[in-house]
Amino acid sequence: MNPNVKFGQIVRGPGEEGSKGTFTGILDFRGMVKIANAIGVMKAARSPDWSSDIASAMTSWSGQYGDWLVTSDIGRMAASRPK
Repeated sequence: MNPNVKFGQIVRGPGEEGSKGTFTGILDFRGMVKIANAIGVMKAARSPDWSSDIASAMTSWSGQYGDWLVTSDIGRMAASRPK
């Protein structure tokens, strides 16, 4: 999975602007909290389904997603919105 939500929410329309994602896709990705909670449960239960390879891949993906949030146009737009 790509570490971004470039197409998490698209406002359709003509031209190039009609195929780009908007900052609201970042807001819609708030469900990621459920994934983080599930990881915590698997780690606490010492689930054999949560391996060190998966943990490394998830850490890498999360770091790349964080970098994308800070550097992308969509991420900067979301950060500039009133809270």
